[in-house]
Amino acid sequence: MTTTTIINGVTVGSGATTTQGFTNVTKTALQAGTTAYNVAIQLTNGALAGNLNESIRVYTTTSPYSYTAALAAADTLSRQSVITECRPHKDPSGVITYSSPLLPRLGGYNYTWVEEGTLRIAATLTVDLCEVP
Repeated sequence: MTTTTIINGVTVGSGATTTQGFTNVTKTALQAGTTAYNVAIQLTNGALAGNLNESIRVYTTTSPYSYTAALAAADTLSRQSVITECRPHKDPSGVITYSSPLLPRLGGYNYTWVEEGTLRIAATLTVDLCEVP
């Protein structure tokens, strides 16, 4: 198994810059022997407690096509992606982790991105791509 950090310690929620609701669109070429993958997600609150009614969404999918425009990829691929809804920890500076299901490889590229959703506290997000041979 190979793990690669694809979104590393970015601010989401209050104060984060968004474009059409999507941020941090990543494109990663999958290794030749990869048959399945998932994304592991860590969301760390800032100084404020999280509201469990608020969330962000992390989208992930694979595709045989190489898109160059990040937002075009997110818009095109959002209909076939798997969405992991992430709610913050209830405590200030709390850390919570999520994981997508194990997904089959359907192409040579992984695309992962974030939709800010309703999260109003500033939080830090890290996403790892875990490839399984």
